[in-house]
Amino acid sequence: MVKLFLFVREPVSTVNALRRNQFVRSLAIPIYRGVARLSPTSSEVKICVNSIPKGGTHLVTSVLNKIPDIIFSGYHLSEEDVFTQYPAIPGGSTIDTSVKKVLSRCRKGQYLTMHSPFDSRVSAQLKSFGFGKIFLLRDPRDILVSYVNYVLREKRHFHHDYFNKIGDFDKLLGLTINGFHSNEDVELGLPSVKQMLERYSGWLDDPEIVVLRFENLIGEKGGGTLEAQFLEVEKILKVAGIGVSPKMVESISGKTYSENSVTFSKGSIRQWEKSFNASNRKRFEETASDEMHRLGYV
Repeated sequence: MVKLFLFVREPVSTVNALRRNQFVRSLAIPIYRGVARLSPTSSEVKICVNSIPKGGTHLVTSVLNKIPDIIFSGYHLSEEDVFTQYPAIPGGSTIDTSVKKVLSRCRKGQYLTMHSPFDSRVSAQLKSFGFGKIFLLRDPRDILVSYVNYVLREKRHFHHDYFNKIGDFDKLLGLTINGFHSNEDVELGLPSVKQMLERYSGWLDDPEIVVLRFENLIGEKGGGTLEAQFLEVEKILKVAGIGVSPKMVESISGKTYSENSVTFSKGSIRQWEKSFNASNRKRFEETASDEMHRLGYV
């Protein structure tokens, strides 16, 4: 049993390895979830970490994984899991019945991850099951660059074939800025960056949310600062119900930057400056300038 508990204390490398093989996933992830439920903990908190896809959730979870008595539940809710249609219409689309089941299966001392646009019903369900809520922001331009790179290499992604058929990075980046509808080449469309930001920005107004920024949490190894990183780590520790000490903050911060995530790309800030050509810079500014100001990216 001790070995099983050690297994869930290294959830990032374990779960990422499982994600890469569909057959292994179908067998091992339910086992991981069961073992995680048996792992002893004295924590009284449950935590939901939410972000826009490619927003850098792994940074937050790398902090949580270093906190005693906090472990990954084995559950991740994508937008397609939360709502019965994709892209979802927050406030209009039906909430999938499986959401309550997943939330009810998470015990104290566990966290789950999520990519869900804001919907007051989702927020209310998280509250009713006792979850502390974290929302991670990242510069949307870096999100788009990360998304294109991820889809091009991730064969399981539903846009993989479509993106590789187009091939040209600049065209793909422009496509993700403008968004696209389903067509004969792709079954599912993609909201424009403006629509994406509008759909997620409602979390900023949730009075129970703790907002973090990727650019602050990344630290010096990713182009940020130690001071900003320390402050973000303190926020996470408080959500986890852990007493904050300078020694603990410094220790965890020094180990936060990680390339172990299956979705890890460059892992540094302002990568978009190297990837956006003049045309895409103009396209992005015309499309999402108001939303960028709302999020504090100007």
